[in-house]
Amino acid sequence: MSKRKDFRVAILYGDDRFSIEEAIAKIEAPILKEAAVGTAEMNILRLDGSKAKFSEIESALMVISFFASGHRLVVLDNLHKHRKIKDKTFQKKMIGLLNNVPPTTQLVIPLDDELISRSKGWDVYRKSFFVRKWAEKDGKEVVVVKEYQLPHLRAMPKWIEDHARALKGKFSPGAAAVLAELVGNDTALAHQEVLKILTFLDFSRPAEEMEVHELVSYGGQAGIFDLVDTMALGQARKAQQMLHRLLEIEDKQKLFMMLVRQFRLLIVARAGLDRGGNQQMIISQGGVHPFVAKKLEAQARRFQLSYLEETYHRLLEMDEAAKSGGMSLEISMDVLIFDLSNHRR
Repeated sequence: MSKRKDFRVAILYGDDRFSIEEAIAKIEAPILKEAAVGTAEMNILRLDGSKAKFSEIESALMVISFFASGHRLVVLDNLHKHRKIKDKTFQKKMIGLLNNVPPTTQLVIPLDDELISRSKGWDVYRKSFFVRKWAEKDGKEVVVVKEYQLPHLRAMPKWIEDHARALKGKFSPGAAAVLAELVGNDTALAHQEVLKILTFLDFSRPAEEMEVHELVSYGGQAGIFDLVDTMALGQARKAQQMLHRLLEIEDKQKLFMMLVRQFRLLIVARAGLDRGGNQQMIISQGGVHPFVAKKLEAQARRFQLSYLEETYHRLLEMDEAAKSGGMSLEISMDVLIFDLSNHRR
């Protein structure tokens, strides 16, 4: 997609914004290389499609480059959020533009999307979306469409290893697994941490688990593992301190969802162990990396299944209460941590 003759229009959609931006950077690269000194910014234009008038979008696309390369790029962000996006007249005019993008111009349409389910597909780039209809029918000869979905949590260690190689560095499998546990499937954060660690090592050797533990901020799913461990040991005060520390560095809703996920996985692990299962079963049923499965097995053995199920149902009730104007998540999590740390497991 970095070669200018590959497409006239590119539609990049999905929930992995980091990878979408990387793809856009690759498209920009040849333009920046070819442009005369001081003119590159004139050949690359970014518009906020949620606010731009149709006349502004049209002008941006139809301007002919006066510079040596004769090659322009227009990135039209947030088109799906335009106030007239459902207006048939606006859609017809946009399709007219898509059909007539000049040969010296490339149009990129990034769409921040959300996967509803594998059966229902994406929320924005759905079958009824007029841009998709155009791409699948009239735009076949000039358009390239690519999906960018965030990696599954189980796939993140490999993503980290591959990304490190792309940056001309290397992560050991153990280091990649630890980092994946810390950052989840946040690819932008993973990139930031991989680059930081490789830079610290001056790209001279593979990153190991020690560097990840030393250089990556405490938080994420690893923080949740430590929090639940502390609760299991009955250390109420320490557990509450850990919760408050996590709340300082994590969004409360995100932290709560990680806690819900942890207890759901622990139920899967404990139920499997009670049936004579093992780590492989946890990997299969929980959809987690072997490194995480090993920790889940050890942690699940500290709890009774009934205790885990009661806690999970309580978490769901807390969520419902917070959404209906009841106790806030911060307070309810604080109370929960204290209660669970003082309860027999």
